[in-house]
Amino acid sequence: MYEVFTELLAIPNYKVVGSEISEDRVTLDINSTLDAVACPHCCQTSESLHERHRRTVRDLPVSGKPCYLRFVRRRFYCHNCNRAFCESINFVQERRDYTNRYQNWIFHQVKENNITAVQRCEELIYDAIESIFFHEAKLRTPAEPFADLKRLGIDEIALRKGKGNFALILTNLDTAEVVEVSKTARKRS
Repeated sequence: MYEVFTELLAIPNYKVVGSEISEDRVTLDINSTLDAVACPHCCQTSESLHERHRRTVRDLPVSGKPCYLRFVRRRFYCHNCNRAFCESINFVQERRDYTNRYQNWIFHQVKENNITAVQRCEELIYDAIESIFFHEAKLRTPAEPFADLKRLGIDEIALRKGKGNFALILTNLDTAEVVEVSKTARKRS
């Protein structure tokens, strides 16, 4: 019944098993398709379920509505090394309430607009968007950002319109990689 949703969601090893659609949001229930996972300590497969925790994370909008993914984060017990471990989840980072692709999308939205504009559209608090933006920028910064740098692009975006808060974005024009993102505050004269 939810095969189309599963295909559109495109998260490996997960399938959509339920949905709730209201006037202001879409929530998709997803389950892992794996019965057993490899222990990160000894690499033996385990299907011995130890604990289950419900999680809900924000994902890309669907039909202009905020979309949330609801799933169970499973902990397994490895009988080989006698340790419990969480299954690896590749679509959301630890201690984050949103998917990796939503983080990427917010980053691009802020680059094109500003945090205040994205805040209005996404109904997120300013600090959350700012945190997402700088976290994604840090992930995009290469280990040696100035190695082989020939042409540097400098862009400044308003973090909050009319408040004098800006982010300075340095980009390698030849590779289109973000070299550095830093917060700046300028006093208007």
